[in-house]
Parts: sequence; structure tokens; C-alpha cells
Amino acid sequence: MSSVTLMKLLGDEYNLKILSATSVKPKSISRLASELDIPEVSCYRKVKELHDNHLLDYVCNVPSKRGRDKRMFKTNLISFQIKFMCGKFDAQIYFDNNRNPLNIESSKLDFLTDDFSFGFGE
Repeated sequence: MSSVTLMKLLGDEYNLKILSATSVKPKSISRLASELDIPEVSCYRKVKELHDNHLLDYVCNVPSKRGRDKRMFKTNLISFQIKFMCGKFDAQIYFDNNRNPLNIESSKLDFLTDDFSFGFGE
């Protein structure tokens, strides 16, 4: 995962709500949508995005009253730290499943280099 991807994921209000809501116990997408007042379609998309980027784990299926199983999700994220220094983003992510911390470093972003011109009086 790139630092830009991480910043987008953790800078999204719905994603943060989902990660927070699933930090204690697993929840289904319909429960998340209801509790967090997120449209269910958006919630599906956000859960998929977080799962695809290994910030949310699929835990199990639970039978529903309608006969369809509900997939339950829980975050595996314990904490994260993002730093911005000298034109670079650095991030450390700590997981609860005994994985080593994930360290992400970015190279200088194009708009922060000396070569980039903002078009101010030349």
C-alpha cells in the first residue's frame, strides 16, 4: 500500500467510522450502515476498500433472519501514526494479529519539489 493510498483511506470520514465501530467486535455491513448512518451501498464499497487494503478482516458468516448469511468484519488495526516531514509522508501501522508493524515511506511528492512552479511572478 502506498502512502497516498493510506492517506486517502484514513482521511475518509466513513472509513474512520467503520474502523472505529469494528474495533471492539465484528459487525455486518447492514449493522454498520444502520449504526453509523451510512448509505448501505457506500458502506459496502468502503468495507471492500478497507478489506482489500488489509485494514479490515472478514471474520465469519452469521445466519440472518432472511436466510442469507451476513458477513462479519472486524478491524485488525490497533493504531497508526502518520508524519509529514521534509516533503515526505511516513506512516506506521500496528495490527492486532501479531503482524509486524507496517512502515510506509513516500518519496517527495511532485508538488513539493523545487522543480514545480506555482506560476507566481517570474
